[in-house]
Amino acid sequence: DKVSMNRGETLCVQVNAKKTGELFRNMFYMRQVDLDDERYIIGLQARLPDDFEDNLGCRDVGMACFKGLSRNMDKVELVLAQHFFYSGSMRRRYNCAPF
Repeated sequence: DKVSMNRGETLCVQVNAKKTGELFRNMFYMRQVDLDDERYIIGLQARLPDDFEDNLGCRDVGMACFKGLSRNMDKVELVLAQHFFYSGSMRRRYNCAPF
């Protein structure tokens, strides 16, 4: 699998710090959307395993994380579309089951 992002989407991995100062990695998936003709950015994040960069299967772990974020974004979009006039760029959906 290969991740290709559409216009208005961003996927990144960032090092964050807890209040204790402990560092950890997160994957962020951000998407530009319009709700009732106002532009917003929706952002979802997921913690990555501590050994993410040292893990030989980091590509598989990263893809699994992205697919989980993508499924969650699908759910967010379904809820928003019920309450607002919603528009955003077309993208691949990963087996989003209604909730």
